Amino acid sequence: RIAQLQRTLIHQKMTAAQAKRVLNQLDQAYDQFGTSQFSQERQEVTILRRPPLPLASLIRLLEPRQVFVEYVLDHGTSYAIEVSNAGMAVHELPSGDQITHLTKSYLAGIQAGENERDKAQALYSILLSPVFTRDWDSLIVVPCGSLHLLPIQSLQNEASAYVVQGVAISVAPSATVLAALMREPKAVAPKEFLGVAFSPATSVVTAD
Repeated sequence: RIAQLQRTLIHQKMTAAQAKRVLNQLDQAYDQFGTSQFSQERQEVTILRRPPLPLASLIRLLEPRQVFVEYVLDHGTSYAIEVSNAGMAVHELPSGDQITHLTKSYLAGIQAGENERDKAQALYSILLSPVFTRDWDSLIVVPCGSLHLLPIQSLQNEASAYVVQGVAISVAPSATVLAALMREPKAVAPKEFLGVAFSPATSVVTAD
C-alpha cells in the first residue's frame, strides 16, 4: 500500500488537492507500522525525493583512488560513465543487446557449473577495461538492465585474475542514494569480530 502511494506521488501529475489527499492516505498507512518501521520508510521517501546529485558533489565525495561507474545500456550504443577525483569520462560500449546476451549466457553457464572464463574475460574487456586504465582501490558500480544480475566480482582480466582480488567493489542504485548513504554516520561495531575464509584454490585440506 505504501509503495503504491509513493509511486502515485512520484509518477502521476496531480492537483494540489489530489496530492494532499494522497499524502493523507500515506500518513494513515504509516500509522499502521511500528515506530522503527515508520522511521525507516520515511527516510527512504526522503532519499527518493532528493534532487539528482550534481557532478561536482559526487567528485568531492570520492576518495583519491575510488572510482564511480554508471552504466547505460541501449539497443544501439551503450555507455560507461566514469567519475573520479580527476573528473568525468564517458566510455562508449557495444550495444545493450550484445551485453545482455553475453551476460545471460555467462550466468546460465555458471548455474550449469561450467567453466565460463572466456565469457568472464569478455565481459571484463567490455565493461571494466575502459575504466581500469589506472589502479583503483575501490570501484562503485551503478548497474543497468541485465547488469543488475551480473556478479561484477566474478569477472576476470586477461591474466585470469578475478576483479575482486585487486579492488573493493560496491553496488549502488544511483549517485544520489550513494551520497545519502555515504553521508550517514558510520555505525561502530559493539563487539570485535573475527572472520575466517576458505578458498579451495589456495588452501590445502588434509584428513587424519
